[in-house]
Amino acid sequence: MGYGAFLKEQRQKQGLSLRAVAEIAGLSFVTIKSVEDGQNSPTFDTLVGILNALGVPFQDFLKAAGYTAPRKPYRVGTRGFEPRTSTVSR
Repeated sequence: MGYGAFLKEQRQKQGLSLRAVAEIAGLSFVTIKSVEDGQNSPTFDTLVGILNALGVPFQDFLKAAGYTAPRKPYRVGTRGFEPRTSTVSR
């Protein structure tokens, strides 16, 4: 499911119209519609405004959009992060 479909589904579950979400988010009706239809990619501020208007946590959006936490934490070196030392001779 794309992010536009996810946003539309969340809006419809709550029984909100496009105009209601636009008014709550302080955005235009056209902006909300174009994001839901996948015609435009929202800016971060626009996305946050829509999510706040819908009461959807950002983490839920990321999960629906396919962004998940890495399976294992990243590790640098064998004992965790080890800063580099200078190898320049004087």
